[in-house]
Amino acid sequence: MILFSVSSAPTLCRGRRAFPFGRLPNVGEMFIRQPRIGVVYPDRNNAIPLAYVEPAPVSLTTFPLVHLKHKDQDTRLFGTASTAATLIPHELAHALYLALMPLPTRASVEAQYIAWITARVAGGLPPFHNTGLATTPFVAWIECLSIFAERFYFFSRQQPNLTGDNLRLAFINDELAAAPLLQNLPSYQYKSVGRLGPNQNIVPNLVGENVEGALYGAIFLDFARRTTLRDAVGLYLNSGDDNVLNFDDFRNLVINDTGFDASIQAVAVTWQL
Repeated sequence: MILFSVSSAPTLCRGRRAFPFGRLPNVGEMFIRQPRIGVVYPDRNNAIPLAYVEPAPVSLTTFPLVHLKHKDQDTRLFGTASTAATLIPHELAHALYLALMPLPTRASVEAQYIAWITARVAGGLPPFHNTGLATTPFVAWIECLSIFAERFYFFSRQQPNLTGDNLRLAFINDELAAAPLLQNLPSYQYKSVGRLGPNQNIVPNLVGENVEGALYGAIFLDFARRTTLRDAVGLYLNSGDDNVLNFDDFRNLVINDTGFDASIQAVAVTWQL
């Protein structure tokens, strides 16, 4: 198992590669800084065929633990001609978000996610989620971050000359364009969550607090457009300290702790949250 240390509080810095976390002066300081995440590769638990993040493992460490399958078992790790390499940005986003939470909140996330999967299987349904699939407000909340992480990662790779605020603004504008750049990315299963209408207001393609694509659009595109992407990401990541695990609680947090009341209320109306 490999352990990585991340900054215990997001520093919304302007650097391209440091976003949204800051960096300490050297590797030693980064490693001793709480919290940490663990990575297991290759994970040999055949009961779970794909990669996943364990929020609060009881063995070895209580830090979030990323379970990566061998590249031949989960082709999303490095990608193939028919599969995009989504695994690292997707699962690492989960791990970083969980690492910033207090342990009791991470334990709650693990229990709720297991309960959802168990209920799906017991009901004869596959334990899957995706951008446009209605699940639960909790699952949608947890998964909307990984949509952002994947798309921001792929977009930044397509725009190597953009940095800082220019990169972040270009990302939001492109995601809301009539022909988003990522829809042409080979082997990437892309679904547009919304677009700008003639009056420059957002017209959502997905709505509802139990749809992860709608929450992604609401927080990381709409709310970010009304404020900044750094604000949106920082508030999402820090919300774990307040046990926020759904959009309603996030909206209350924003109203109570920031000056973005009108923005978050308008977002809720647009996306029917």
